[in-house]
Amino acid sequence: MLTTNQRVSFLFASLGIAALLPANGEGFRNPPAGAYSLGRAGGRYAQNDDPSTIVHNPANFVDFDSTTLSVAPSFVYIHVEHEDSGSETTDPWKLLPNLFASTPIIKDKLAFGIGVTTPYGLSNEWEKENAFAPGGAFRYTAPWFTELKTINANPALSYRINEQLSIGAGLDVHWSELTFKQIFPTGGPEMNVKAQGDGFGFGGNAGITWEFMPGHRIAATYRSPVSIEYDGTTKTDLVGDSDFASKIIFPTIVSLGYGVEITKDIHLEINGEWLQFSNFKTLSIKALNTTTTVPENWRNTYTVGIAGYWKFAENWIVRGGYQHYKTPVPDSTFSPTIPDSDQNVITAGLQYHWGRHAIEGAYGYVMYDDRHIDNGPAYPFNGDYKWNVHLFALSYNFAF
Repeated sequence: MLTTNQRVSFLFASLGIAALLPANGEGFRNPPAGAYSLGRAGGRYAQNDDPSTIVHNPANFVDFDSTTLSVAPSFVYIHVEHEDSGSETTDPWKLLPNLFASTPIIKDKLAFGIGVTTPYGLSNEWEKENAFAPGGAFRYTAPWFTELKTINANPALSYRINEQLSIGAGLDVHWSELTFKQIFPTGGPEMNVKAQGDGFGFGGNAGITWEFMPGHRIAATYRSPVSIEYDGTTKTDLVGDSDFASKIIFPTIVSLGYGVEITKDIHLEINGEWLQFSNFKTLSIKALNTTTTVPENWRNTYTVGIAGYWKFAENWIVRGGYQHYKTPVPDSTFSPTIPDSDQNVITAGLQYHWGRHAIEGAYGYVMYDDRHIDNGPAYPFNGDYKWNVHLFALSYNFAF
């Protein structure tokens, strides 16, 4: 039977590493919500005439002259391999549901909209072989399963000041759940640990779009940080249950975009984003009435991109873009539960619209930089990591 001190030691060893979050790039931020925004991932703030603009730049949806509805699920395929041990992740397909709706309150002057999205977090599950097999380097030092779920309800208002200038603002209401599973040695039978907690957080977002001359738009957006305190339970198969608590601060995001209408049927836009991940310096964890702090030391980071569309036929539009993402995760705190790296993403989308209906599909090919970790002989997660990631999105839009 484990002593109380042993329980605390095992749980802190578990939580200290395992509460690191699963990711799909950009730390723990997910791809842009909606097929329109994935197809134009590198340029979606100034020239967004899709309902997903409610969450990307709320200044724009005052342009819609009728009530709109969009159902826009996204799909992520992510597979990670630790080349040195041959370890790899399983269950690569992830579903990210998204929904958008807006309606004019005062035509051409004021509109209300709401977006429901999954902006942060995926699940990450490693096969219990090689490094995670009995005797493997990762079996007792990292969780074999981690999952972060985040759902954001984002009601917003969009207001036109004059023909050239519009503004918008919204409220972010986050619900989030954090789960991990890990195996620990006890000197006897192995101990299986599952920790799970959830919580709510609140923030806001705002945007402004200025058409300073015909066919030329500048846009800026701001999304505030959101802090979530997680409360739940840590379960083990040897020593019973205990309370679980943690806290995550999701980043401030500031973006700028410039869009130009080259012709009536061809538009082009460039974007840049700044993400304040440096507020994720430490991760505080409470278990068995004791609190520990785990260093993370994430860095502020950025994205840059370009995108556009071409209306090549009466009912058809093709979109495309490129975006570069800089990872916030330093080598010093890298682990197999947050396998992230710099990435370059090429995206494309195709829309067909008729009457009040529009359907769209988009695809993104993600080129991760291979990452080599070498933090000295005592660090358990050294080695080379490779990724295979594909992004997909569908949208169905209806204008009432």
